Amino acid sequence: MKDIKKDSWAEILIETYRSLGGEAHWDDVYRIAEKIRRQRGLDWTEKSPATIRDRVQRNSSDSASVKRKNAPNAPDLFYAVAGGNKGIWGLRGDYDIAAPDSRGNTIGKLYEWGLEGIAKERNYLRRLRNQSIVQSRKKKDNFQCQTCGFRHELPDGNFVIDVHHLTPLGSSDGLRVTSIDDLVCLCPNCHRIAHSRQEWPLSLEEIRKSLNQR
Repeated sequence: MKDIKKDSWAEILIETYRSLGGEAHWDDVYRIAEKIRRQRGLDWTEKSPATIRDRVQRNSSDSASVKRKNAPNAPDLFYAVAGGNKGIWGLRGDYDIAAPDSRGNTIGKLYEWGLEGIAKERNYLRRLRNQSIVQSRKKKDNFQCQTCGFRHELPDGNFVIDVHHLTPLGSSDGLRVTSIDDLVCLCPNCHRIAHSRQEWPLSLEEIRKSLNQR
């Protein structure tokens, strides 16, 4: 990305869309872009979301806005999903970490992120002061995955089901107050998908969307 200046809005947004899987709604873009900028010691103000929309449209040949017309030579970084009318834009393949020449490495990294996220989550749940909350969640969800509907009982009466923490745990090792509503049942496959994004686990709706795209 030699044509993209380090710490510029364009570079921040490329990193943001990469961490979100290549396509994302404005709301998710704002959240991750803010996190990246603050981690780098860069400013974030109430005008930053508007700046993000401006930069994305300025750097997209799909945009019919004045922003693009006033910057016809700006790099063509982004594309509009459904015309951009739903607030969803994507990162073009030349800049997407999942471009064909690197797709194999990307899939491997997503796999590792999934494993690491699940391991961290399970370690946290084991340390809960009230372990019964995990079993209570399983019973409430009837031992069934809440995204794909998978439910499988083993001969010994146990079920193939994981408990997922809806609020990202981050890198904190301390205990926090967790209620049954902070948890949800997912099958091992959907659980891996949930943690395939490094910055922030996929929501239940995003997991469903991922499954429907197959």
